[in-house]
Amino acid sequence: MNLNISKEYSINNNSFSIKSSDNKQLSIELFNRILEILKIEKIKTISEYYENLSSSMFNQKISWKDFLSANRKKEYNDYLKSSISNNLKFVTDYFYKYFPTRLKLFKRIYHLDADNPSIYKHSSTTGRLSIEKGINYLVMKKEHRNKLVSPLKNHNLFEVDFKSCEPNLYCRYFGLIPEDVEDLYVFISEKINHNFKDRNKLKRAILSILYGANENSVSKISSIPVKKIKKIKEILNLKSFEESLRNEFSSNGFMKNMFGRPILSDSNLVNYWIQSSAADFCCLAFEKFISENTEFKLHAVIHDAIIISCPDISEEKLLGIKSLEFNNLSIPVKINRIWHNI
Repeated sequence: MNLNISKEYSINNNSFSIKSSDNKQLSIELFNRILEILKIEKIKTISEYYENLSSSMFNQKISWKDFLSANRKKEYNDYLKSSISNNLKFVTDYFYKYFPTRLKLFKRIYHLDADNPSIYKHSSTTGRLSIEKGINYLVMKKEHRNKLVSPLKNHNLFEVDFKSCEPNLYCRYFGLIPEDVEDLYVFISEKINHNFKDRNKLKRAILSILYGANENSVSKISSIPVKKIKKIKEILNLKSFEESLRNEFSSNGFMKNMFGRPILSDSNLVNYWIQSSAADFCCLAFEKFISENTEFKLHAVIHDAIIISCPDISEEKLLGIKSLEFNNLSIPVKINRIWHNI
């Protein structure tokens, strides 16, 4: 990977490149943006590294080549070399192949309130979305969401929502359920030979298992015998998958989600892998959907759902969509009109 170093990071105040056999190009500015996304301390310029010296010179432009002693020049060069060497492993293909596509989705947003646009952030540990400014659709109550109105004439608002996104993504990505299975929970209940009167209890049980809860705790919240909880874990192949993630983290100091995004925490390996992979999949699948159906206008992204305006003449087409896909992975969706008070 050829790394282009701008003059702000150079003792000689000249730009230069660190070349490798890899043809990929990376500027130190982009490198720092990637580190910021991953919540890693950015690489400091000379002025930032010697902030006290810069302040004492009233932030005047300094010729560091002439100003610094030989020892201090070596100190900064060693710091720069070490920072690049230690962090370059985090610049995976994800930031070239998938992350720019993910960001395209948010450039398509037609804000419902132009005076208070939602500003999304992508820098959580797993890449799960947050909104730092503007209307926060992520925490908006349903009764408030139902009062939203399309700003476009002869359009209505709809919510496109992946069904049980995280467990569906995990099971379908690893081929743990047949492709034609419409309901993940029915499939698993049949596999463990358990008749559920309360579907929500089964959903909570499977989510709790995926998120790392122990068997006794899952049994208490779901009323499923521990023996059958163990059977669900076997169906989901969790022990083997967690072991592979732990080995990956131990070897590299991080693990990658299904798209190659680095995850720098091992506090809950399976949960973080699923959450991170789902966050990227949703953005990428929604981007593909919106780019291929330009009659729909995007207004908000809500983790595994989006709010769109649909023209009246296209409602039948929209409601006929049963799933969305990206990279040959398809997950069922439900599509509902957002009703509002007139």
